[in-house]
Amino acid sequence: MKKFNLTIILMMLFPVVHGQAMATFDAASNAQLIKTNAALTQTNISTSKNLAEAVQHTKYLDETLKFWKETQKALEKVTNAINTTVYVSNLVKREISLINQCSVYSNKIGNMKHLDMHEISAFTNTLSSILSTSHELLTFANNLIKNGLFKMNDSERLKHLSEINDKLEENLNTMSYCFSKADNLNRDRSLRSMFH
Repeated sequence: MKKFNLTIILMMLFPVVHGQAMATFDAASNAQLIKTNAALTQTNISTSKNLAEAVQHTKYLDETLKFWKETQKALEKVTNAINTTVYVSNLVKREISLINQCSVYSNKIGNMKHLDMHEISAFTNTLSSILSTSHELLTFANNLIKNGLFKMNDSERLKHLSEINDKLEENLNTMSYCFSKADNLNRDRSLRSMFH
């Protein structure tokens, strides 16, 4: 009977002990859950701060990129303006050279004694034509540079200025060729007259 009583007492105590153990387990579990939730909350706060900083940094990078793109456009405009100025300067120098050469050739042609008036007149007309064409090219170059006169971008404008430069160079070469031809004709006649 003692065993029976002990069994009954133990059976009565078991739910109390079990309940006590469960209560202790639940309290420990809840404490751990609270700590875990607190850690997750802290992690979420850190992640939110990091995300906010990343958004700010992205905005800063976007502003920096925009600034550099605007700076690049400004530099391209300055570079194009400098290139245009260089082209125009070269065109003006070429035109001055053409005018000076024309003056030199005209004086030399006037002193050539073995050319007839028709040949001198033809050479003078060629020089006048070359100077007129060169003047028209320089006027066109001046109009190209003026903003709004022709609707084109800078690369197109520079292309046209380069073509004008080439044509002025061609005019200079043509003038030199014509003078050489006249000079050779004069020398040839001069040599012939010495032997006749």
